[in-house]
This record gives sequence, C-alpha cells and structure tokens, in this order.
Amino acid sequence: KLASAIDPQELQWYESVKCRCNGAPLAMLNEEHVCGGCHTIVPAITFKRTKLGQRTYCEKCGRTLFVEEEAIAIES
Repeated sequence: KLASAIDPQELQWYESVKCRCNGAPLAMLNEEHVCGGCHTIVPAITFKRTKLGQRTYCEKCGRTLFVEEEAIAIES
C-alpha cells in the first residue's frame, strides 16, 4: 500500500541503489561534511546544497544525502 504512494521512478531508483549500498541508499551528513554511509568528506558546496533541500549525492558511494533539520536550525 505504501509503495503505491511513491513515484515509480523514485521507487525504482531506491531499489537499485539499495542493493548497491548494502540496504542503505540514504546517508546523513554531519556538521563536518562527512557522509554517514562511506565516511568521506563531501565538498562544502554539496553540504550547502543539501542544507538548502536540493537533492545531492555522495561522490564516492552514490547515496542520497540529507542533513538533520535540528542541525540546520542550530547553524542558522
């Protein structure tokens, strides 16, 4: 039921990346700009774009990145 509410292209992307990323296609960025998936430091522009809500990806592992809303509020 939940899968039917998700855009089919997004669901297809999720399934393909999930296999490649050992079940975790999303990764949180911390305040030091470190990807929570592969522990690589991402460029400052990637961190900024992620904070602005743009879809960003880790250049090394390919996971979609996000920043916790609490971290955004603290920095603002």
